[in-house]
Amino acid sequence: MKKSTTMLTVIAVAILVISFGLFYLKEERALRYAEETGTSIEDLVQTKRAESLSAIIRRHATNIPSVVLDGQFVEYTYGSGRLGPSEYQFYARITIKPDDVPLWINTLKEPFNNTREYSEPKSKKDWWLPKTVFDRLKLYETKTYFGRSSGWIAADESTGHLYVYTFTM
Repeated sequence: MKKSTTMLTVIAVAILVISFGLFYLKEERALRYAEETGTSIEDLVQTKRAESLSAIIRRHATNIPSVVLDGQFVEYTYGSGRLGPSEYQFYARITIKPDDVPLWINTLKEPFNNTREYSEPKSKKDWWLPKTVFDRLKLYETKTYFGRSSGWIAADESTGHLYVYTFTM
């Protein structure tokens, strides 16, 4: 019994060391790349966020109307999906050039299911729109870009931000 416990401890420590080493190498590569190209780490992170959100949109839209400059998002899952269904809430802020906002919204309809209520992530996000801003924006459907009928896209043409709230029920 003692041998197997010792062996499991050694394996666990080895996994931790390898994981840390891989993380460290990845960070080292990112730092080296930033240094070689004159790119800041902040710019690299912003680019990665924009790529991640663009990939989410590409699952549902064949063409993205313009370049995503930045994107923040969070998704909450309620339920395990094993013993009954899971419900989802997705919040995002897409940053594009303000002049590109019409390219994104011109073909969109009003929100399906008459979804017009304000919602915010359960944990405060600095990038999420306050209710006062929400109240002055026009709302559009989310199915085109996110594949969900419930929710809205609030377009702020002055800042180039598209705020997205989708959910399942």
